[in-house]
Amino acid sequence: MGRYLIEPFDRSDRYATESYQGAAGRNWWRCDPTLRLLMRRHLGDGYAWAEPRLDRLGELMGGLVAACAEETDRNPPRLEKYDKWGRDVSQVVMPPSFHTARQALMADNFTSPSFAGQARANGADPSALGAAWTYLLDQADIGMGCALGTGGDMVVSLAEKHAPPDVRDRVREIFANGFYSGEAAQLFTERTGGSDLAALETEAVPAGDAWLLTGFKWFASNANGSAFVVLARLPGGAVAPFLVLWERRDGSRNGVRIRRLKDKLGTRSVASAEVELAGAEAFLLAGEGSGSGLGTMMKLTNASRLGVAMMGVGVARRALVEALCYARAREAFGRPSPSSRSCGAS
Repeated sequence: MGRYLIEPFDRSDRYATESYQGAAGRNWWRCDPTLRLLMRRHLGDGYAWAEPRLDRLGELMGGLVAACAEETDRNPPRLEKYDKWGRDVSQVVMPPSFHTARQALMADNFTSPSFAGQARANGADPSALGAAWTYLLDQADIGMGCALGTGGDMVVSLAEKHAPPDVRDRVREIFANGFYSGEAAQLFTERTGGSDLAALETEAVPAGDAWLLTGFKWFASNANGSAFVVLARLPGGAVAPFLVLWERRDGSRNGVRIRRLKDKLGTRSVASAEVELAGAEAFLLAGEGSGSGLGTMMKLTNASRLGVAMMGVGVARRALVEALCYARAREAFGRPSPSSRSCGAS
């Protein structure tokens, strides 16, 4: 059965040494026949153009990105709350391994507008290639997948429809490399509840064509981002989404204060935090005086379920490859164990 799940290799290669190497270091495109089959089916004539790019991606994910993920797990993000003068700077400091992986991923970003254009011009479906990109990334670092993919489509779509022109232009600059750029964050959950919007306490008051938000969010995903979608209550009581940027229009620091980073067992490469909004400049992402943008926001949230599904499939694939690699390398009493013979590596 194993030969249909992962490419064969003989016991003399580097994955069958006494020091077990595991899945890291392999080309995850070449060793995944199911992914290759699906790409042939969905890309059609565009497969010939896409295949060398997918091969390069498989090497990147199984090599550099996987190695950086291990280092980030050992050296996770940290919060620099104050500067040397005691001023609140709330700066999330990401480890060098995170920046190295992110830079490599952005240089080979299958979800960027430029790559999508190239794919279409060569007869390849960019959505299928984007799914392959996220699937392989989630095998290497599911936290990075979350950090890059959190709410970017929501920020851009709602800002294009509702934000003032100057703010919309700023959002376009932030997401010039596509939704998966790691610049978006979501501030929904409060101590009173996550899905219980009736219990939401963050308040919004008008300030010209902007708003000022005050409240406390218990769990913010990707707190080191630049653009936040925040749920807050309008004066009339309706709940609506708002856009909050890390900097105000005038370039000064916005009223976003990070109290602490969450201490997590997994997904450590995405910085999750408790965030206080202290008169934060914000822009209503809905029709004026209503919560009409909330339904649109929830539709966009629902669209992200595909990305969440890819995370589950990616993690399952990584677990399978690790198990097969171990079974093939394992020895008992100086001989290949029965599990290594039964895994179908021929």
